[in-house]
Amino acid sequence: MRTAIYGAGSLGTILGAYISKAGETIESMTLYQEVLQIDSNHVKANTNLGALVLEQGDYTTAILLLERAYTKDPQNFEVNNNLGNAYRSSKDYENSVKYYKNALAISSDDNTVRENLAKSYTAAKDFANAKELYEQLVKIQPGNADMMYDLAKVCISKGDIEDAEKYLLYLQSKQPSYKTQEVSSLLDSLR
Repeated sequence: MRTAIYGAGSLGTILGAYISKAGETIESMTLYQEVLQIDSNHVKANTNLGALVLEQGDYTTAILLLERAYTKDPQNFEVNNNLGNAYRSSKDYENSVKYYKNALAISSDDNTVRENLAKSYTAAKDFANAKELYEQLVKIQPGNADMMYDLAKVCISKGDIEDAEKYLLYLQSKQPSYKTQEVSSLLDSLR
């Protein structure tokens, strides 16, 4: 067994991460599994293996591995973010919101997590919180057409027709080639 050579974790997880970045998912998963046979609570091996199985669509296993890592290191940004992703993928929006909030508490300037949290709020039909986050994101990245479009759709769902129209018109004027038909259809539906 390779991890006997590497030790219970450090080198095994470093090699697993390196191999994963090289696109060798199966090989890196094998390394992480070998590390976990020696130390089932190894945070980095649980986190990285959880992320890999999440990419393959095995949400249940990903959540199990990531929750194990979380019990050992609840202040780990990567663990919280990946748990948010896993729960959102499995449509458990309450837990995805919880873990994305944890991740933002650890790294408050991470806009990807903020956007994922907004998407979870939207899926959970919590349009007030979704709108608040999208508005923050649009202020930070005013040229991001996807966020502006998502903000407009949240406004429509929330019943804020005036705001939705304002965002769609802004999008139409600043990025006229962006989802032309969809933007026009939404504007027409508001009139």
